Parts: sequence; C-alpha cells; structure tokens
Amino acid sequence: MIDILTGILSGGMFCGELLGEAKGMPHATGYGQAFIAIDIASFLPLEVFQKRVDELVSYVKAGPLAEGFTEIHIPGERSWKERALREKDGIPLDEITLDELRTLAGQLGILFFPVGGE
Repeated sequence: MIDILTGILSGGMFCGELLGEAKGMPHATGYGQAFIAIDIASFLPLEVFQKRVDELVSYVKAGPLAEGFTEIHIPGERSWKERALREKDGIPLDEITLDELRTLAGQLGILFFPVGGE
C-alpha cells in the first residue's frame, strides 16, 4: 500500500524499480511522496488518541533489546534527538566542506567566520 501511495500514485517509482535504479548509482532517483491529512477527532477524542499512542510507544520501547543495542527507538526519535543536539551544538562540517565555503565566501567577497572554529 505504501508503494502504491508513494510510488505509483505520485508518479514515482515503486520499490523494485528504485532498487534496480540504485545499483551502481550514488543516489537513486524517482522517489515519490504522499501526504495524508487525517482529522483524528473524527475517529475518537484527541485525549484518548494521545493516551493510546503513549501506551503503544511504552509497549514498543519495553520490548526485548537485540544483541548490541541499548535502546529501542520509535520512528522519528533518532531524528528528534539529532535535531536537538544540532540546535544546541551546531552542525559539524568536515574540512573539505569548510574549504569550499571559504573559497566561495572569498569569491563573493563575504567574510567567513565559522561558528566555534578558526
């Protein structure tokens, strides 16, 4: 169903096509998108929904850990943690990227002052 919504319906490729396209390429192309708006209150009160979602998250996170893992993440959780970290500490850049930014700034006559650096 996800392939139908995000691939075929949106005019993009579906999983098998994307996998075939990705072989030998740095990035696959042809990804599609689908966005769905649901009025939760049409199904049940928002407070009940939130309570049930919280129960589901607790249930999933209480499951047994696979060997070598210390935590079970729910979808989006690692991204939320990464965003909070980046908002607090900034976005690290490698020297190649910094050099490219220095060069571009010089070409444009812009002062280059990386935060926390130089």
